[in-house]
Amino acid sequence: MTKIYLIRHGQTVFNEQGVISGQIETDLTELGRRQALDGALKLKNEGAHFDVILCSPLKRAKETAEIIASVLKAPIVFDADLQEFNNGVYEGTKVEDLKH
Repeated sequence: MTKIYLIRHGQTVFNEQGVISGQIETDLTELGRRQALDGALKLKNEGAHFDVILCSPLKRAKETAEIIASVLKAPIVFDADLQEFNNGVYEGTKVEDLKH
């Protein structure tokens, strides 16, 4: 049986700041990198095996996937169809600024 795991990227600088990122690049925070590593180690300890990791080419997803791949020894395939949608004029805006 095929299993599919859906994994979100770790915390980003924009997540921490409450900023809408969409397709704007933003780095993982130290917490985000730990989240990715902790998740990968949990999957490994549970016996998960990945034939391939499909990933958005956005930096935050790529870094998360690379951390997971280093633990699970799986190849990564980047696919632009998996990236976050464009939030238009809201990208780069703080969520709190939209609460008028």
